[in-house]
Amino acid sequence: MTASAPSTATAPSPSRRGTRRPAEGEVWVWWSSASGDIASLGALAGFMNDDERRRFEAMRRPQARDQFALGCALMRVAAGHHLGAAPGDVLVERRCVSCGGPHGKPRILGDSGLEISLSHTDGHVVCAVARGTPVGVDVEDGATLMNGDLLAGDILAPREAEVYRQLRPEHRRSALLTYWTRKEAVLKATGHGLRVPMRRLELSGPAEEPRLLRWSGRPEPPRVTLRTLYGPASSYLGHAAAALAVLGEPPQLIELDAEPAFAPWRDHDG
Repeated sequence: MTASAPSTATAPSPSRRGTRRPAEGEVWVWWSSASGDIASLGALAGFMNDDERRRFEAMRRPQARDQFALGCALMRVAAGHHLGAAPGDVLVERRCVSCGGPHGKPRILGDSGLEISLSHTDGHVVCAVARGTPVGVDVEDGATLMNGDLLAGDILAPREAEVYRQLRPEHRRSALLTYWTRKEAVLKATGHGLRVPMRRLELSGPAEEPRLLRWSGRPEPPRVTLRTLYGPASSYLGHAAAALAVLGEPPQLIELDAEPAFAPWRDHDG
């Protein structure tokens, strides 16, 4: 129920690649598995600022703690690669534009010009990096979606809901995940986050090329390019769905497996 995969540039393993900032028009999408041995490394807890460490320590679910720790580390490993810096030297801030709390869109401090977005779900953590272009990324796991019809009321615009109801029941979960990830990616890229209800955005159909058609309450929607993500290998995502949003021109995508970049910490921990 998703559009065909767009052309994606091929990148070598990060452990064998020299430092390079994203070129103009490039978005690097770094993937790591939250179910592998990397997520269990105690060393990952060192890649956090004080606010992140407090959030981490307040979490009670081991799986949530692993995902959060891995996300903190992945941002710094990816940004460090592009900046030629050690991950521990990358300064990250998360500040909510509404309340000032430490839970907003992550931002790399300094004058690097890097834009970054992070998402995680059961089994996957993803980080998108671009230069000078706001980006948003989202991944959601369909295996944990219990009542899609109930959730659809919070996600779908009226015309989208009509399309959804006309689908065969076995296709609805995939369609809902497609709408969900695309909309959340858009709201991350624009900086609105979930302060804007998803049902205010209307997108093209789940089997069509992804496009933002309308934004309720705005005469013209922002200029956003949407891409469906597939992971560094065609079967990487399994039951999950993922999307990228970029403000501006269509990007050249580089999706890569970040796990080789964690090798120094895996080896040290072992």
